[in-house]
Amino acid sequence: MLRAGDMRGSILVAILLTLAACAITAPAPEDCDPSEVNSVIQASVCDSSGVFEARIEALEAELTRVDEEAALTEAEAAEFLADAARFEADADAAQAQLASQQLRINNLRNQFTTLQAGNTEQRRVLDEMQRHYDEAGQELERLQAERDAPAQEIAELNATIESKRRAIQALQVIYAEVE
Repeated sequence: MLRAGDMRGSILVAILLTLAACAITAPAPEDCDPSEVNSVIQASVCDSSGVFEARIEALEAELTRVDEEAALTEAEAAEFLADAARFEADADAAQAQLASQQLRINNLRNQFTTLQAGNTEQRRVLDEMQRHYDEAGQELERLQAERDAPAQEIAELNATIESKRRAIQALQVIYAEVE
């Protein structure tokens, strides 16, 4: 038969063996989340086994990666903004050239109307004016087509910039969570 003293000693030995086993067994990293550790013993085991330190190093590496990705994304966004500004300037120049061509066409149309006379010399001049008018119309169509192309590219760049802006915001949220 066991005596009370022997029984207490057995319980004490069992508790010590359990604590020793906990201290020896390296915990899994997911068991050592600082926000989830429930006891001083668990915290001590996580700290002494190096899991806390490994977790800190992993989070610092992730933070560095996120910072680098954010910097790259910001640089790409700046590049896209510069391209958009350049395309907009090109579009403005094309618009000015288009207005100039439109004025030229209007002048030619006025001259054409004035010269619609019946004699031979006037007919020759009229034909020459018609040829110039037709060439100016073709040039106007070409310029309008060139003007429309940068507008499409600007719209695409703006969509890309907005996408990059959302990516930066998402990275900032991740950065804030990691801190």
